[in-house]
Amino acid sequence: MTTDDSIYRRLQIQLDRYPIGFPATASGVEIAILKYFFSPLEAGIALCLSLRSIRASTVRKRLRKEFGVVFSYQETAAALDAMFMKGVIRRSDGAKEPRYGIAMLAIGMFEYHVDDLTPELVEMMHRYFDEAFGAEFFRSSLPQLRTSPHLKAILPEYIVDTYDNMKHFITQTKETLQVTNCVCKQGEALIGKPCRQTDDYEVCLLIGNTGYAARGRARTISKEEALAILDAAEQKGMVLQPGNSKKPDCLCICCGCCCG
Repeated sequence: MTTDDSIYRRLQIQLDRYPIGFPATASGVEIAILKYFFSPLEAGIALCLSLRSIRASTVRKRLRKEFGVVFSYQETAAALDAMFMKGVIRRSDGAKEPRYGIAMLAIGMFEYHVDDLTPELVEMMHRYFDEAFGAEFFRSSLPQLRTSPHLKAILPEYIVDTYDNMKHFITQTKETLQVTNCVCKQGEALIGKPCRQTDDYEVCLLIGNTGYAARGRARTISKEEALAILDAAEQKGMVLQPGNSKKPDCLCICCGCCCG
């Protein structure tokens, strides 16, 4: 496996093909971010993945074909699990065996590093956002998050569909509910810019999304606690941003100072 920057450039090019890309910059900050997340071997393993999750056995074959890396099935699965726990790839635990997929930068690798952020990473992310990633993130005509209005902000004559009524959704869901810290608020606090709207960072809700808990970065809560979190957010003027689907698996509770 090569130890120069070429493996990271290959990974950058692959990540840039996805719905929220990973564009190159003149400064090369995107390569610095990839080096922060991946060792050269891990970058090679990531190059064997795609958005469609696959088994460790498939990754093993691709590793040997593309890079001449000969791993046993157990070694491949262990490397993939370690990368999942590190927060640089996705894992879905199926009935027979796990499947693994590439993670985009955001929403993805950056968020997976909640509770494990450093000022170095946050500063690189700020720089990358300013140089290229901000325009890329907002370029898509189908954003990953959508704004859900607070009921009290709607005039009585307007009808709020239950699609945007997150309290109703939480009440009706049969999925496991969990809460994790807000990576945006954590990151800004690390560089001396704490949130001005709330001191409570444990506000991001997960609905049937168990990956954070598997990494030890979320805890299971009741519907009552989830509703209390929403009530508190409404009182503080926070903005609800559920995942952009009819059955979102996350609900970000955002502020204007940290989550821009």
